[in-house]
Amino acid sequence: MDAGDAVGLKIAQDAGDNIVTLDEAETHRWKDASQATIDAWYEKAGAAGFDGKALHEAAKALVGA
Repeated sequence: MDAGDAVGLKIAQDAGDNIVTLDEAETHRWKDASQATIDAWYEKAGAAGFDGKALHEAAKALVGA
């Protein structure tokens, strides 16, 4: 994903934007903190007749996450 947004990253860097790279521990903390939102979306998608977890897994596979 980083390589796919090299142009956007360069623009941000040239503009002097603050670029933050999370370490592994902080990345896990954010993932853990977001899980309740993801679970709520799974429920909402399910209520609408979609398999939210399957859609999420497919999207992650597409971006290599």
